Amino acid sequence: MKRSMSKLLLKSLDCQLDEKERARLDKALAEDEALRQMKKEYELMRSTLATFEPGFSASFSENTLGKLGSSLVHHQENQLVFRFILRLGVSAAAAVLILLMIVLYKEQSLRIDSLMGFSGLTPDDFDNLFANY
Repeated sequence: MKRSMSKLLLKSLDCQLDEKERARLDKALAEDEALRQMKKEYELMRSTLATFEPGFSASFSENTLGKLGSSLVHHQENQLVFRFILRLGVSAAAAVLILLMIVLYKEQSLRIDSLMGFSGLTPDDFDNLFANY
């Protein structure tokens, strides 16, 4: 019963009640002190919210737009870094591919000794190469 009266009280604050509901609410308000207190609290909250004005400082719009602008600049800087890394990566991949094609053309193989440039060397060649050191 008390819960239904609370709902009816809230409904009365939002819209007009029909005669039957109004009579039930009035009777419950006359009999129940807690319900009357609840009505006072709801009316106080309602009047407080009706007169509430948000307090924005004079520099609110400048601060907000400044933060938006700085985040936009930061985003653009991140895009520039990403583009630079992407270009560098594509260039490096192209250079590696060109070198692999040159090795394949000259050595007719992609074995590790061909890639390292040791394909025509023997162990004696290494001895002669490092003899001076």
